[in-house]
Amino acid sequence: MTRLTHGFMLVSLTVISLSAAQNAAAQTQGQAPAETGLYAVGRVGGVVSPKQDIDVDNLSAAFPNDAKYKTGLTGEIGGGYDFGRFRVEQTIGYASSDVNSGKLASSGLNGDGRTRSLNIIVSGYLDIPVTDRIVPYVGGGAGAARVETRLTGVGARGLTTGFDGKDWGLLWHADAGVGYRLNPKMTLELGARYSQVSRLKYDGVNAAVGGDFQPKLSSVSATGGLRYVF
Repeated sequence: MTRLTHGFMLVSLTVISLSAAQNAAAQTQGQAPAETGLYAVGRVGGVVSPKQDIDVDNLSAAFPNDAKYKTGLTGEIGGGYDFGRFRVEQTIGYASSDVNSGKLASSGLNGDGRTRSLNIIVSGYLDIPVTDRIVPYVGGGAGAARVETRLTGVGARGLTTGFDGKDWGLLWHADAGVGYRLNPKMTLELGARYSQVSRLKYDGVNAAVGGDFQPKLSSVSATGGLRYVF
């Protein structure tokens, strides 16, 4: 497992240990109920397994039909409304990953690349309280992504394949995680997200011949965040 995964496991165990102690105190002292209403949220974490599936007319056999990326960074900020058990929110996010050149070389190409995206998303979440403090959640959403992608490679015969450009795509995601209520207004989050961006189209070259590339991006990300109800 990656260092990022180990880090999130350590934080999770710490949160669970703290909650056990604080829940015991809450049983004797009582605890104010969680507040609802407008809230702000911020999340940051890592893109653990990004991948880019390539759809190109007359794809060269020397070029891989997908490109693996290194672990990248992601984050988002936004706001929403907490109805008690259901939340609706809108966020603006950013994600960045670089191509794993070693994986690209295994397909016979000497190349590199990177992907950056600005995401605008509307999401909904269902909160499932386990205790007064520990509240798992599931949800998902959809929106638009402005994606900047560069992917280039040179094959054994010295022919270049790849593309470099920007385009708007359709983004959707599915989330699961757990919230830990630090107090009635503030909640600490640990979450995982699967996301996919499609309907992208770039002009490029395929073995030195012009072609249309239509990549589909997919990734799994792990994030930590804070929500604050006003």
